[in-house]
Amino acid sequence: MDNLLKMKYILACGSPEEVLWLWLMQAKMIMDLSFFFTMAATPELQNKHTIFAKVTGETIYNMIKLEECLVDSEDRPLYPPKVLKAEILNNPFSDIVIRVLPKNEPLKEEKKKSKSAGVKNYKLLSFGEEAEEEDEEAAVAAKQYSGRSKSTHDLLLDPKLSSTPAVDTEEPIGDEESSKDSVEARERIDRIKNKLKLSQFKKNTVEDDASKNKQKESDEEEYDFGKERREESKRKIEEMKQEFKSLKKDLKQNNKRKLEEENLKNEAIKLKEKKDENDKFKEDYKKELENYKSKMETIPKKGTSREEHTLALLKKFKNKLSSVKEKEPEAEIKDEQKDLEDESWLAHKLHFEDNSPVLAKDASTKDDDWFEITDPRNAINKRRREASKQLLKNIEKRMRD
Repeated sequence: MDNLLKMKYILACGSPEEVLWLWLMQAKMIMDLSFFFTMAATPELQNKHTIFAKVTGETIYNMIKLEECLVDSEDRPLYPPKVLKAEILNNPFSDIVIRVLPKNEPLKEEKKKSKSAGVKNYKLLSFGEEAEEEDEEAAVAAKQYSGRSKSTHDLLLDPKLSSTPAVDTEEPIGDEESSKDSVEARERIDRIKNKLKLSQFKKNTVEDDASKNKQKESDEEEYDFGKERREESKRKIEEMKQEFKSLKKDLKQNNKRKLEEENLKNEAIKLKEKKDENDKFKEDYKKELENYKSKMETIPKKGTSREEHTLALLKKFKNKLSSVKEKEPEAEIKDEQKDLEDESWLAHKLHFEDNSPVLAKDASTKDDDWFEITDPRNAINKRRREASKQLLKNIEKRMRD
C-alpha cells in the first residue's frame, strides 16, 4: 500500500529519474505476482501469500516429479520444469468465462504443376560433360548424314571397311577440302574410340558394383538367417510362456473346483447330521406320545371306578412321600437319567419367615436399634454410612459393566 501511494505521488510531481524508478517498481510488482507450489505444510508462509488453488486428481504424481528435480544452494531448480496447461476441476468463480483463442491454421497452397518441357541438366551427372559432348556430336552427325544413305562403312568403326565409295558419283573435290575432311574424320574417330574405351571401363565398374551388391545381398541373407533363428527362439520362448500361463490357470481352476467340491461335501454331511438329529428328536417325541397314549388307555372312564382310581393314586403318592422322608440323603448324581429318576426332592421342607406384626416393644430386650442416634461421630452411624457408600459403589459398577 505504501508503494502505491508513493507511485501516485511521483506521477503527480516527480522527476524523470523518479518516474523511471516507478517503472522499475511496477516491473518488480508484476514479477512478484507469480505463483508457486508447496509440497508440504508451510507455516512460515501463513498470512504472507494467498492460496490460489489446490492440486488434486492424478496431477499429484506430477507434483512428486517436480519435487525430484535438482536444486541449487538456494533451493531453486537448476532445470526449471514448464507447466504447459492446467485444467480447472472446481471453479468457485462462476461469473468468470474462459477465453477461447481461435486456432490459426496454416493456409494450404496448392502447387501448380509446371507444363514446361523438360530440359536436360548435365551438371547433376558425374559424366555430364561427356554426355553433353556426345549429344552435340550426334546432332552434328545427324545434320551431316541427313541427306545421305547410311551404310556399315559410315556407322561402324571397323578398320577393314573403307568409308570411301568404290565409284565416285560426284565431282572431284579439291585437295584442301579433302585433307580437312580427313583430319576432322580422324579426330572424330579418335574421340569415338576414347568414348568407347570409357564406356567399356564404366561397364566394368558397373559389373564390379553389381558383384559387390550381390555379395552384400548374400551377407544380408546370412544376417537374415541369423535374425530368423533369433525370432524362432523368441517365438518358442513366447509359446512356452503361454503354455506355462495356461497350465497355471488350469491348476488354479482345478484347485478351486476341488475346494468347491469339498465345501459341498462338508455342507452335505452337516445337513445329514442335522437331519439325523431332527429324526432322533422326532422319534423321542413319538415314543413319549405313544407312552402317554398307553397310559391314557389304562385310566378308567368317568364314574365310581374313575374316583377310586384317583384315590388310589393319591394314596400311593402319600406312601411315597413318607418312604422318601425316612431315607437318608445320598451323594449327588451327575447322570441326567439318574437326575430324572432321583426322588430326593420329595423330602425337601419349606420354611417361611414369621412376619406377624409386633404390637409393642419389650423394654427388657433393649438393643442398639431401640434409640435413635443422630451423632455422626457415633460408630454405628459411621458403619451405616460406609455400608451405604459401598452399596452405591457396587450399583454403579454393575451399571458400568
